[in-house]
Amino acid sequence: MGDIKSTWKAINSIIRKQTDKTTICSFFTYELQGRTSTDPSETASWLCPFFTNIGNECAAWIPQSTKCHNEYMPERVKECLFLTPTDEFEMLGL
Repeated sequence: MGDIKSTWKAINSIIRKQTDKTTICSFFTYELQGRTSTDPSETASWLCPFFTNIGNECAAWIPQSTKCHNEYMPERVKECLFLTPTDEFEMLGL
């Protein structure tokens, strides 16, 4: 059996363009307070609070519902479904 790590390295070198992982942050350019920045530290300092607060900010835009959650749900299913483990012999018997 061959060296799997070398095999994947060869496959990846064929299908992927080699990129320098230290330059990923340079893809982010943003304007803040009238100036543009591509500095990785500034980018991280900007992205962290953005993604930390975006959920609460979006939630604040959603109006409160006047309905109860049960009003959106259909009538309760009276039948039930019970799953048990099976094996190949049971499957062959179907």
